[in-house]
Amino acid sequence: MSARGVIVTVLAVVAPLCAGCTGRVARSITIETNPPGAVVWLNDNEVGRTPVTAPFTWYGVYSIRMELDGYEPLVVNERVAAPWYQWMFLDLPFETVVPGTRHDEHRFGPYELTPAKASDPDELVLRARQFRDEARQDLPAE
Repeated sequence: MSARGVIVTVLAVVAPLCAGCTGRVARSITIETNPPGAVVWLNDNEVGRTPVTAPFTWYGVYSIRMELDGYEPLVVNERVAAPWYQWMFLDLPFETVVPGTRHDEHRFGPYELTPAKASDPDELVLRARQFRDEARQDLPAE
């Protein structure tokens, strides 16, 4: 039998088997803050208010930004590590052939949000004037 015949035979046997494959990995990241209700961005994509659970597709470091009125914004970086069944050469069978759904859930927090400091209006005006003066110095002479 030729090489082409072997490939066609293998595909004829494997394709119907894979048609009913039910393997799947459901990935999610859950973020909590204290107090709850902060708006959350994962890598600059808004995902909702805490506590929030969002799906993800790749492993690595995620930038998490949390903002809530009356509190200082908080930005953290968290590593999302792949479980053993998502390692190279094992991931394909677990996502296609091995039946069932695996849940890969990562939880971060609760992050403590710090109350914002009250701003002094006179100090804000002074800083604005300083910025304006610095900006004027950078302009080319006419």
